[in-house]
Amino acid sequence: MQPLVDGWTIQNGNATGLIVNCHSHNYKIAGCGGGIFIYQSSPTIQHNIIRDNKAAEYGADDFIGTGGGIFVNESPATLIEWNVIRNNDSHIDGDGWGGGIYIHNSGGDTAIRHNEIDHNEASSTIYKPHSGSGIQIYYNAGQIQIIANYIHDNNPNIETYWGTGIATQYNDNTLIIDNNRITDNSGMSALGLSYSVPTVTRNVIINPGCNTGIDLSGHLELDPLEYAQIINNIIARHDESNVYINADLPNQARAEMIHNTLSDAAYGVYVDSGADVIFDRGIVSYHSKEGIHLEVAAQTELSVSYTLFTLNTDDGITGSFQLAGAAYYIDPAGYDYHHHHVSDAIDRVMDGGIAVDIDGDVRPWGSGTTAFDVGADEFTGLHFFLPLITRP
Repeated sequence: MQPLVDGWTIQNGNATGLIVNCHSHNYKIAGCGGGIFIYQSSPTIQHNIIRDNKAAEYGADDFIGTGGGIFVNESPATLIEWNVIRNNDSHIDGDGWGGGIYIHNSGGDTAIRHNEIDHNEASSTIYKPHSGSGIQIYYNAGQIQIIANYIHDNNPNIETYWGTGIATQYNDNTLIIDNNRITDNSGMSALGLSYSVPTVTRNVIINPGCNTGIDLSGHLELDPLEYAQIINNIIARHDESNVYINADLPNQARAEMIHNTLSDAAYGVYVDSGADVIFDRGIVSYHSKEGIHLEVAAQTELSVSYTLFTLNTDDGITGSFQLAGAAYYIDPAGYDYHHHHVSDAIDRVMDGGIAVDIDGDVRPWGSGTTAFDVGADEFTGLHFFLPLITRP
């Protein structure tokens, strides 16, 4: 089936008690799919307003609600694009996953793109565990693309929810999270990657109400050569760490981070037990505790290279080929961390194998043997503003 839902306003749905063909992962089900329920289908959901729906409310502690706005189960080739998905709840005052969108076992040409996803998971008055306030992806058996969405202000009650922009669990490297603006969400983390090795590229991740920007936790039974690819992202202004990487042994969390800009948090990267991390050609700036922190922990590997450190209280692990100078940004207070034209991040390194920057501009724009910029942005002269701003 390939139904089309186009141009509707879908609101005030309540799926409490509707549990057939829901996904639970060993939980009892309180309800799923408050606004739209999709099972074994391949629909296109576009140009809709999906708001004020709830998958469940007031369930017992061992019950879970999933997919407040949209619930998708066993439905590859689902397309969700150009919608407003706002003020939905997975489970009011109960455990919940996926306030805006919940997708389970539906990989294979599935795409979530060009949506505005905001102010979901706002209705609870008591804390219960939640994840994926904007989007939750649980297990992909084929490609899922999350592209060019504006995901903001989810979990506005500032409960300690995890992955309040996007949460992933048990996803392989065919999950693509690309070119999204993930800002002003609150909770424990904005982007939560659990037992997952996605490609996370060209995103703006700035959430002053979140403890952590990207939280990468343990990988289980994955190929040792599989790493989460975190490339060309701006990650800034989180309360504790911009990136936190940790695994419960014997699991291991693996990340390859190339050309990222990290700024304005307590820690830039906090590497904890069971982590294997490569950090290359990045910027680490204005961190109040430590730029790159390596916890004294078992089974941990960290490689840092060709990175520019700027005015951190303590740079921490600087690795090999540390770059001298200072990074300058156009307007950090306005979330614009593109290079200012006087930044020492411009024309600093040789080719690291990344052909474009966060804006899709071709690398390099410079000349000579070190023609490539470090960080997420490749300076083209198209972001020239005065006055010079070194930090907010």
